[in-house]
Amino acid sequence: MRISLQLKKDGRVVYQGSHDISDAESFGRAMAQVWTSINEARLARTTNVGQLMDLTSEEAADVVEEIGGAVLVLTRR
Repeated sequence: MRISLQLKKDGRVVYQGSHDISDAESFGRAMAQVWTSINEARLARTTNVGQLMDLTSEEAADVVEEIGGAVLVLTRR
């Protein structure tokens, strides 16, 4: 089934996308896309090489911090 997946934290949308979900594997792929999207957005906000190095070495912790406490909203399309 086609779903709209939205992740909200502190009143703002952290991620929004449409995904085809049919089983645990496809749900996992959708969540991996959330992770990738958030990490790419973090990297895009860097302004110098030092920041980039810090972000890449702390990727997992920073992404977890970014999505910690977020609300997952799934809507069937």
